[in-house]
Amino acid sequence: GFKANCLVAGTDDITLLQIIKANFADIGVDMAIETMDFGALMNYMNAGKDFEMVMEKQIAHIGSPDQALQYLVSTNRQNYARNNDAQYDALVKEFESASTEEEGKQIFREAEEYALRQSWTINVFGAVYPIAWQPYVKGYSGEVLNFGSASQVFARLWVSK
Repeated sequence: GFKANCLVAGTDDITLLQIIKANFADIGVDMAIETMDFGALMNYMNAGKDFEMVMEKQIAHIGSPDQALQYLVSTNRQNYARNNDAQYDALVKEFESASTEEEGKQIFREAEEYALRQSWTINVFGAVYPIAWQPYVKGYSGEVLNFGSASQVFARLWVSK
């Protein structure tokens, strides 16, 4: 076993993290939980400071496949796992240059399976976020509406009576 500190925003699901802590204890990992203000935690992580573990709540990868792969690319600022893996980065570049949908699907699957085998992250479960939409608003196909993409989605909507 080993000891590790886990950073978490005070607004996140601390109960879930306590369950993870108990599971880690079963395999000899002594995890201490350190809560921080959300803004301070994001600044800390984005500054590239080292930390052993962090609980970061993300919307499940329901965006495009290339967005899902980008979270673990070594040059991505939001690669909070801090992995620097040339093989994974090469798979992502290969995915980006795929010439057919079938080839892209195969490379995507290979990259995701490779990342899971490396255990850079612990994926607990995806959250479900219901979205209500009026039937007369056209151009919406279920895209994730978060701070980064909402304006892109809204710019492509129209009303049809």
